[in-house]
Amino acid sequence: MSSRIALVLIALSLSLCLGFGELSREEYCEKVWRYDLECALNKTLSPSEIEKVSQVVSTSSTSCAEIAWETLKWIQENVRYDQVKASLPLPVITIKGRNVEVQPAERYYQTPEETVGLGRGICGDIAILTTALMLSKNCKSYVALIDFRGEETDHLASLVFLDDFYVLDQILPPMDLGSYYNKWLREGKRIEKVTVYEKGSPIGNFSEDELKIRDRKFTEGNLKRIRALLVDEIKGKIPFGIPEHFREKLVIKMRFNGFADYYTDTFADKIAELLAKKLLEKVEGDWNAFTIEVGAKFPDLEVALTLYKTR
Repeated sequence: MSSRIALVLIALSLSLCLGFGELSREEYCEKVWRYDLECALNKTLSPSEIEKVSQVVSTSSTSCAEIAWETLKWIQENVRYDQVKASLPLPVITIKGRNVEVQPAERYYQTPEETVGLGRGICGDIAILTTALMLSKNCKSYVALIDFRGEETDHLASLVFLDDFYVLDQILPPMDLGSYYNKWLREGKRIEKVTVYEKGSPIGNFSEDELKIRDRKFTEGNLKRIRALLVDEIKGKIPFGIPEHFREKLVIKMRFNGFADYYTDTFADKIAELLAKKLLEKVEGDWNAFTIEVGAKFPDLEVALTLYKTR
């Protein structure tokens, strides 16, 4: 949900009166928190609102990397993007003395609990919910406002800080900031700036150049590691290796779009688990052995799973 129009109109109103007229900041936010980004973040990420969703994602892990993965997985499986709401016009905030008017009022920020209950929301709603879920597990989590070059509409996502910032944006996997920049570039949008909010307060930003240098390059060592992890994941279900004699062989090839770029050591185990699951979903019947090859045609990973029947 874009906050740009609302903020511009507030600035215009401020130029016509002292402060917020007769309104204090607290009174203003109480009236318009559903439409103003900073007010919304202070309200929806308050301790009481976070507590309401603290049991939504069930995990016994204390690792914030593990929690980030499980949280994003839950979001992907349980919250859909609300295309109808996204098509509604942006709200306009007008201050008149002690009165505040919002027109139209149909497009607004949801609380985390509301988004869970509805099972849908737009980017701001999903970013707020994701951040609330992470904060409920005592992980360092933030909301990111993403501005695109030449675009009037901005975007909101969630961030978690581990060894660095990672973006949690509706679908797996979590991405480093550079990979996230590359993802949008492939989709035809160039990120100009990312502003980081700790609840309702902006605490810093990343320029386009800073995003680029935070990209973690995919190496030959990464390729070997992801193959080893895939072997470990699959051999729990099918023995690994080429049998001396076999009567049937099947090769399953899959391309995982973007995953060479999305790969990070921090989430390597979970990425391998995800890819192995998708490969095994293609397997029908009983097989006695397998081998696997992994290659990269950047930004994609290409995997060939070879299955063998010996009887």
